[in-house]
Amino acid sequence: MFKINSDEIKIIITDIDGTLYPMDHKGLWRVNNQQNIDWVKKAIQNNIHFVMNTGNLPFFLKDMLIDISGEINDYNKYFISCTGNLIYNFKTNESIVENYFDKELIIKIVDKIKKYKLVYFIASENGDVIYFSDRVFKEKLIQQDNSLNGRLHRKDLTQEILNSFKYSPRISMKNVLPQDKLEIIKIFEEEFKDEKINTTWWSDDGVHLTIGTTNKYNGIKHLLKIINSENDTNLTLNNVIYFDDNENDLSVFKNLKYCIAVNDAILEIKELAFDISCDSKDGAIGFYLEKILV
Repeated sequence: MFKINSDEIKIIITDIDGTLYPMDHKGLWRVNNQQNIDWVKKAIQNNIHFVMNTGNLPFFLKDMLIDISGEINDYNKYFISCTGNLIYNFKTNESIVENYFDKELIIKIVDKIKKYKLVYFIASENGDVIYFSDRVFKEKLIQQDNSLNGRLHRKDLTQEILNSFKYSPRISMKNVLPQDKLEIIKIFEEEFKDEKINTTWWSDDGVHLTIGTTNKYNGIKHLLKIINSENDTNLTLNNVIYFDDNENDLSVFKNLKYCIAVNDAILEIKELAFDISCDSKDGAIGFYLEKILV
């Protein structure tokens, strides 16, 4: 078993870029570290859940999940998406979403951000398709991904599609110019204050918008309820270990006990961490799981 202090670890959750994969591989095909693969599979064989927690949609990462953890089963089937807002089950292809943008708010946001020279993209209600305002940007991502899933699940955001939206769990923007960044933050902090919109910067020029109480930590709490209900267990947050490198996971590191920073994480994350593993390129998850094996 894996144990920290007197707590048995039953759920392993990780961020992706910069944690599971080194930042050197971001935007390219991510290369799995064999140490991560070996120890994640060992954990699953011992009935420990392995979960990715990211802003990305499930279809982007199913193949990567299988590469690192094996074929989909009861212990790797869950995926936390949309910065904690959507829990996806790869076995049943079902999505559970906590908070939605409604049609009126989606159109209001799009109208507000159209004046900026950026790309925006909106997730479908169940997170199975993402619609892009810029076809060139969409095609670039498809070519990078080079998978059937990438092509099937990325589509153009036409006015007709925009008008047909009823709900969305996530709206994102990319190519935010440095001179526009503070102004865009101000828009969502002030003009959309009553709607409780959250901004999570996933790159220097890219931001995810979510709504309500959504964040990565609340996504973990939501997942824990699902797992306990499904398995008639009584797991707590002290049975969860979390790995990350960057500021988009601050909500987790400020609240969850067993947060492990990779050694190449930003200073703020390392200062909040329960402990620090090795660099992401050296297989930080596998390295730390070996350390807590008892």
